[in-house]
Amino acid sequence: MKKIIFILLIGFLIYSCNNEQKLEVINADLSGYVSMGEFYRNAGKNDSPAVPAENSHGDKQVRNELLKKLKAADGYAELLFDSKEQNYSYSLLVGETGTVDKLIINKSMGKDLDQIVIDEVSGWKFKPAVINGANIKFIYDLQFNGTDYFLSAEQMPEPVGGIQAISKLVHYPELAKKAGIQGRVFIRAFLNETGNVDSAEVIKGIGAGCDEAALDAVKQSKFIPAKENGQNIKVQVTVPILFKLQ
Repeated sequence: MKKIIFILLIGFLIYSCNNEQKLEVINADLSGYVSMGEFYRNAGKNDSPAVPAENSHGDKQVRNELLKKLKAADGYAELLFDSKEQNYSYSLLVGETGTVDKLIINKSMGKDLDQIVIDEVSGWKFKPAVINGANIKFIYDLQFNGTDYFLSAEQMPEPVGGIQAISKLVHYPELAKKAGIQGRVFIRAFLNETGNVDSAEVIKGIGAGCDEAALDAVKQSKFIPAKENGQNIKVQVTVPILFKLQ
C-alpha cells in the first residue's frame, strides 16, 4: 500500500512540474508598478524607462522576434485582417532586477496566440527602469494593432530638429490656458520608411483641446527613419508633448 501511495505521489509531482506556468498570468493588480505615463510625469534628465535587453539568444530586438513568431502562427494573419480598428494588448510587470514578474492580458488575441506571447516574454530580460538613481518596478506595454509597424529597431527614429521642432508646431489652446490646464499628452505615431507620419492617435490626454493640438503637431512632424540591419523600416513610437503654463 505504501508503495502504491509513493508511486502516486511521484506521478503527481511530475504532473505538477510539467504543467507549471513559467510566467504568472494575472487579471489586474498593478500595485507597486509604475506606468509609462506616470514615469514621464516624474522622470528627470538621467532617468530611464525599462527596455528589453539581450535575451538568451543574444537578440536585442526581442519584440521584433515575437512579432515574427506571431506572423508565422495560424490565425494571426486572419486576426490582423479582421481587426484594423482593434488593439490587442498585454502589460508586462517588470521587477527592479529587470525580470518579468507577471503578465496581464488586457485584450486577448485568442488562447493559442496568447500562449505564444506568454512563452516568449517569459524569457525576456529588461534593463530596469530608473528614477532618481534607483531601480523601480515598471509596467511595459505590448500592443498589436493590425499593422506591420515594428515596435522597436536597432536605430529608433528621432524628430528632425529634435523634440523642440515638434514643440514649435504645438498651439496651446486658449481654453486650456484660461482653465489652467497643463500636463503631458502622449501620442502614438506610426512612421513609414521615409520618416513621415502615416497616422497617429492619442494614448493619454488632458483635454481642453490639448489632445488635438498635440496630435496635429506630431502629424506635421518629420522623423529620421528607424533602421534595422541597415534598412529603413516602419515603426510605432510614443511621443510625449508637454503643455506648461509660463
